[in-house]
Amino acid sequence: MSQQGSRFGEPPVKGGSLRRQTIYCLKPRLHRSDEDSTLVPNLLHAGATTQLGRFCVSPTGGKMKLIIIGANGTVGSAISNELGARHELIRVGKASGDIQLDISDSAQIRALFARTGKVDGVVVAAGSVHFAPLNEIEEQHFHIGLNSKLMGQVNVAQIAQAYLHDGGSITLTSGIVGEVPIRSGVSAAMVNGALEGFVRGAAIELPRGLRINVVSPGLLEASVAALGSFFPGFEAVSAKRVGLAYAKSVEGAQTGQVYTVR
Repeated sequence: MSQQGSRFGEPPVKGGSLRRQTIYCLKPRLHRSDEDSTLVPNLLHAGATTQLGRFCVSPTGGKMKLIIIGANGTVGSAISNELGARHELIRVGKASGDIQLDISDSAQIRALFARTGKVDGVVVAAGSVHFAPLNEIEEQHFHIGLNSKLMGQVNVAQIAQAYLHDGGSITLTSGIVGEVPIRSGVSAAMVNGALEGFVRGAAIELPRGLRINVVSPGLLEASVAALGSFFPGFEAVSAKRVGLAYAKSVEGAQTGQVYTVR
């Protein structure tokens, strides 16, 4: 038996005019201007231009503009519920949301970012894989996950870089099957492992203080009815915990991390 499915401004400054400069940072800090002894909290969203230049994304200051791809799925809804209370979300889905997107089509990904313009972060919780026993799965079945969940997310990460403010973030989604194998999950295991490797490799080369992480959620409570038979003996995780993992990636300071939710 085989089955295909988706898993898933400006701060007060005393004194005269200040020299413009660009500041890249990954967490709130105080900046001392070369021409003014006043300490200015570095708490604005990335890309906010002031007399001091551009400021970093702050976990505690400023509303961010975020793209959530797969926003209406099970994982995407958990992300939207957590981040939507604090930030401006552009919800993207294959057939729903503010903008529609087929993640396997790189031309559509480019069109998405051309439409949204600069953003502070992008989160992807979309992509399909094929579930089938090893002795039944064929080459074309592997290509479903490779073209959709793997290269779809990789292409988003690559294209998004030109549209992210300095210090912006990219968050991808893998899954528990990359760590704990299940029957009929060989394609999902392959794709999840590749995504985590990509994130670790990309993190050391991203420019302008950009960050990239991947979240690996377990079986969500809301998915037990549909997918529970694939995960015998697995303890389901709450949507709240999953949403918090994405918040850690988007609002935190780390890069190259795999955040597991088990």
